[in-house]
Order: sequence, then structure tokens, then C-alpha cells
Amino acid sequence: NKNLKEITELICSSYEGNKNEIVSDIRNFIINGVKSGYILLNHIDKENLNDLLCSCNVNLPSQPLRGYLYSPLLVLLEVTYACNLRCKHCYASAGRPMKDELSADELKKLAEELGKIKVFDVAIGGGEPLLREDLPEVIYAFVKNKVEPILATNGTLFDEEIAEELWKAGLRKVQFSLDGASPDVHDSIRGVKGSFEKTIKAVEVAKTIGYSVAIKTIAQKENLNQLQGITKLAYNLAVDGININRAVPYGRAKENLFETFIPYKMYEESVRDLKRTNKVNLKLDLYPSSKRISDRKEFATCQAATMSLHVCPNGDIKPCSYFPD
Repeated sequence: NKNLKEITELICSSYEGNKNEIVSDIRNFIINGVKSGYILLNHIDKENLNDLLCSCNVNLPSQPLRGYLYSPLLVLLEVTYACNLRCKHCYASAGRPMKDELSADELKKLAEELGKIKVFDVAIGGGEPLLREDLPEVIYAFVKNKVEPILATNGTLFDEEIAEELWKAGLRKVQFSLDGASPDVHDSIRGVKGSFEKTIKAVEVAKTIGYSVAIKTIAQKENLNQLQGITKLAYNLAVDGININRAVPYGRAKENLFETFIPYKMYEESVRDLKRTNKVNLKLDLYPSSKRISDRKEFATCQAATMSLHVCPNGDIKPCSYFPD
């Protein structure tokens, strides 16, 4: 547990940027969270934040939100930490599997439980999920329980044989990781030569079979000048969508901080024209300024623990992928 001052100092030391702006963002986040009921304060918190909250005429809620979702729309499920690549930005520092990863039977039980509470989608990733030989039966378990599976893979193991097998199991949506418009940049970020060609081939295989295909790109210093090229490549590959997010300083990305981390303003400037020029359905992790957030009646928040949850390979549950273990 940390107080407001400790939280502020931690965030300021972890991210580049103007300290006054960061403090202002934290302040507005807390104020709007309390107003909307996403953040509950105990009596100590109320005393410590009294000046901050009273100055903004905040009425403190006495109980959590009511009338909202009783189960997540999306569950992010890591089925293994084993991986055949060594990406510089990997938040899980994936490579070797955990000792106590969930078995196929345990994952099937999870599928039943998520089906009962009416979860819409489960994003299956890792690590590299295709390293699990039992993945088709796990996929089928979610389909059987009416939870839509979405496979998140680096694509290097997604050949025609496994693509057909997963299609028969009921998988229809695949997201491939693509971090460069050229082999040298993509392979450098992914840590293994030849991964670019394999990923491109995987996209082509998936489109030929009939999958809905998305591309996920992690923006970082090494590929910042290739984002336009990546979106053009995505268009040429006829993918259905592309998601671009900044690298989060967690796991291996934190170890490679100077290579992976880019300040938000730099990222925003780099992607400013993408939506105007891009011809593919594009999603960016852009957020409004703190001033615009504070002026809004509704509270703008992330989906963690409100619309989505994260399940680790051993079954541990977290609000989001970047939440500390």
C-alpha cells in the first residue's frame, strides 16, 4: 500500500515527462475516479486527500458502483510463458514456461466457468500459445461454452496444418504481432532472424483459410519511423484491423527501457496522421489531455477490472497484464 505522495514519486521516476503535468494527471485521475465511484477511500485516505478533494467539491460515494457489469466482457488468458522469441518489449519476460501452468483440464474448467458468467471473448496468448500441443482442445472448450476465442500469436509457428486444425476447433479470429515494416527492424525487436517472413506467411495463410486477422504493433524507438510502413503493409496484406500501442516499461521492456520506451508526446506526434492516411481499421492508445478528462462528465478509465481481467498461466488473476505479481 502506498500513499498519494509515494504513488506520485513512483510514477514520476518511472516515466519521462514534465513532473507538474504528471502530478496534474494523477490529481485529475483520483478526483474523477472518486466522483464516479471507481475509487473508494478509507478514512485515512479521506483525511490525506481532504484538501485536494474539497477544493473540487467531490461527494464521496459510500459503496462501489451499482448496476454495472457483473462479469468481464473480455478475459486475457496467458496459457504459457514459454516462447520461441525474445522480444525486447515483452512485459512477461517470456521464454520458459512456469512450473505450475494450468493443464488442459483446468483450462477446460475455466472455459466452463467463463461461459456460465457470460464472458463474451477470451484472448489467448502467452508467451507463445502455439507451443502448447493441447491448444486445439482448449480452443474448442471455449467455443463449446460460447466464449469467443481470439488467438494472439507471434505467427512463426502458424502454418497451414495448425491453421486448419484450429479452424476445425472453432477458432475464427487471430492477432499477429508485427513490429516492423522490414525484416531487419522486426527481427531485431523480436530477437530472432527470419521471424518477419514467417509472420507475413502466417497472415497470408490465415487470410486464405478465412480467419478474421488483426495485427498488433508495439511502438518503440526502433520502429517509430516505420509505423506508416507497417500500416501500409497491413493494408497490402488485407488484414481486418491493426492495433498500435506503446511499449509499457514492465518486464523485459523495463530492462530495455532506453530502447523501448517513448514519451507519450513523441508517440502522439508520430501517429497523428495515421488515422487520416491509413486505409485499415486502426486502433491507437491515444488518450485525451488531463484538462479534457477533467471537463468531461463521465470518467474516462481503462478497462482493467471493469470490463476485462487477466489470467496468468498458473491461474492467478490480475486486473491487467501490467499489474505487479
